[in-house]
Amino acid sequence: MKNLLLVVALLLAWPTVGLSQAGQAVPRFALLGGFTTVFDKGDPNSFSVGSFHFDGGEVSAEVKFSRCVGIVGGYGLQWNKQEEGLQGLALMGPQFSPRAIHLGLIPFAHVLVGFAHGITDGTNGNGSYGVTIVSAAAVGGGLDIKMGRGFWFRAIQADWLHADLRPDYHTTARISAGIVLRH
Repeated sequence: MKNLLLVVALLLAWPTVGLSQAGQAVPRFALLGGFTTVFDKGDPNSFSVGSFHFDGGEVSAEVKFSRCVGIVGGYGLQWNKQEEGLQGLALMGPQFSPRAIHLGLIPFAHVLVGFAHGITDGTNGNGSYGVTIVSAAAVGGGLDIKMGRGFWFRAIQADWLHADLRPDYHTTARISAGIVLRH
């Protein structure tokens, strides 16, 4: 009899637990606009042979399928005036984030695939440019911090980025930060 009363009490209490969690609205989509830098050799200020540093911007959108899983797609464009190079990244894939939204923090991790395109002055300044489009992948994560209703700050996003841009087939670091709008 005591076990039956315990089961009934738990079943009656269960909807109140669900209601307290329902008050924490889960954003269905997020839009990011921010700054990004891509660098190699661990030194963003070094322009020695085999080393590079590109700065630029990034935009992305995430659509949530559940509280913890969404699909993110984005485009970033970085440039380097010293080498007259331009690099674009179009990436898409799943993004995972635990249920920490009630703390005003959203840590996340993602695996993205897509393509990179590069435009370089292949003839040492004579006005002729080469364009390359290759596969690319990024694995990483970051942290968003709540600033106000619907406004979040992407404090950091760090990715391991691999793009088959010839001749170096580079694997680099990509660091981003920006403003996220969630609804």
